[in-house]
Amino acid sequence: AALPGTGATIPLRICILRAEDLRAADTGGTSDPYVRCEVPGKSGFKIETGVVFKNLNPVWNKEQEYPDYTNGDPLLFTIFDKDRVSKDDCLGRAVLTPSQFLPDGFDGEVPIVEDQGNKDNRQPKIFVKIVPGAAKIRPEQQPKALRGQLPHPESSWYRDPLGKQVKPLG
Repeated sequence: AALPGTGATIPLRICILRAEDLRAADTGGTSDPYVRCEVPGKSGFKIETGVVFKNLNPVWNKEQEYPDYTNGDPLLFTIFDKDRVSKDDCLGRAVLTPSQFLPDGFDGEVPIVEDQGNKDNRQPKIFVKIVPGAAKIRPEQQPKALRGQLPHPESSWYRDPLGKQVKPLG
């Protein structure tokens, strides 16, 4: 996996599979859930599933590529109840940190934390799969030595791009 601060990005395939034991937010004991996946503080990325009507155990199977994920950013999954008349209700949130899905990916359940607290013995959870691709370094953020601009020493000793003093061979 790429190191934070290197300018490296990693493509991610994010699959929002399903949820279990969601809170009933509508009269009649059901919800109309959908999920929004975002990277907090970054407006350029959002995945949103469709709405599954009248269901507390929805299946979405929504898959989308995130081509420029920057290592160090968590993934936030917010589960909403779609309301036709008023503002959509938040059913809860789940967070995946990079250490949970890098470098090997993630395929499993993440607990959902409800805004109002879990008032009964339910433990709502969302099931997701994260598949990281190969790291990329943007050309403008590569160290100069990686752009083909090798250092030219004035003497036989010089510093490499990482600042270590080295003597050329020969």
